[in-house]
Amino acid sequence: MSDTHMLHRSLAVPAGDALIHCGDFSNEPILSEYDDFFAWFASWPHKHKILVAGNHDELLQQFPAIRKRIPSTINYLEDSTTEVEGLKIFGSPWTPGASYMAYTYREGKPGAPAWSMIPPFTDVVITHGPPRGILDVSYTGLHIGDKDLLARIVAIRPRAHLFGHVHGYNGVVERDGTIYVNAAIGDDEEEADEELSSRIRVVDL
Repeated sequence: MSDTHMLHRSLAVPAGDALIHCGDFSNEPILSEYDDFFAWFASWPHKHKILVAGNHDELLQQFPAIRKRIPSTINYLEDSTTEVEGLKIFGSPWTPGASYMAYTYREGKPGAPAWSMIPPFTDVVITHGPPRGILDVSYTGLHIGDKDLLARIVAIRPRAHLFGHVHGYNGVVERDGTIYVNAAIGDDEEEADEELSSRIRVVDL
């Protein structure tokens, strides 16, 4: 899942081995929002819970000490790798976009992430932002994913690339052996709980 924007307590979460959130769990830089989400996320019975931040989760970037509030049962990834049930998983919060938001950069400019940091032989890549041209069309009709991220994914060919950020393109596609998942839930509080929950994607690896 991704982009729950404080709607998490409306969601019915399916069973599974791992529960993964691709960022933008919060709306505002309010510490109580973070604590509420962390408690909710940690409460699920999934054996593994993995989290990356998104461009709205600015307190995690501004005040790194807040990461200590994340329960130990949640594996928080920030340009880092973990191993789960034999799968090597890399997570990163970065998204091309407006510089006033968290974990953002201008594509191809100084400060952009070097996606070469994603190790070869990675099985699952989790980012907040999408790769260019895959489930990344914004409300303006433009592809807003990162072409360098796409090039790295194509080069290392993980089993899955999970992301969010683009609310209107929730879905799953497969290309050349990699499953791409835009897991964005959305941020419309008037949508029915059942509709929001239906956007949680179950991926069998």
